[in-house]
Amino acid sequence: MLRQLNPHGVLRLGGNSSDYSVWSEYRGPLPHFDQLSHAVFKRPYVITPAQLANLRGFLDATGWKLIFGVNVHRGSPAMAAELAEAVQRAAGDHLLAIQIGNEPNLYHGADGQFMAFDEYMSMWRAGAKAIRQRVSVPIAGPDAGQTTPWVLQFAKQTDEVVALTRHYYRGG
Repeated sequence: MLRQLNPHGVLRLGGNSSDYSVWSEYRGPLPHFDQLSHAVFKRPYVITPAQLANLRGFLDATGWKLIFGVNVHRGSPAMAAELAEAVQRAAGDHLLAIQIGNEPNLYHGADGQFMAFDEYMSMWRAGAKAIRQRVSVPIAGPDAGQTTPWVLQFAKQTDEVVALTRHYYRGG
C-alpha cells in the first residue's frame, strides 16, 4: 500500500522523538530526563539494532529513502555519531541524510528561555563534526518549526548540508 501511495517516497524519522532518543548501544554518559517538566517524553526513547533492522526491511519493501534525526539537544555528539553510523549501516543507499535536531527554534536553554540561534548552531556544529569523524553520511540542517528565518540564517552560515527543511503546519 505504501508503494502505491508513492513509489519514490521519503520517510523522515525524527520529530520530537529524535530529541529524546538514545542509542541502546552507546556506552557513554546518557542524557538526563528528570528535569523536563515541559517535555513530550519523560524518559528516553530507546533506539535498538532490531528497530534499525526492521527499518531496513521497510525501506527495502517500499523502495523509499530515509532522513533520520539524531539527538544532540539532550544527548551528546558522540552518541549522535554512533547512531548515525548504525543508521548508515542499516539503511545503506536508502539514506538521504542524517538530520541534527528537530524544531531547534523551540528548544529551551538552561535558563528556561528559548535557545538563541547561535547556541543551536554551536550544538549543530559539534554534532556534525562528531558524525563526520565517525562516518561519511549526508547531513541535513535544522528542521525548523514554522520559522523560515532560522533556515535562512542557517543557510548563510554553512554550506555543509544536503537539505534544509522547515515544518509547515496547515491551520496550526
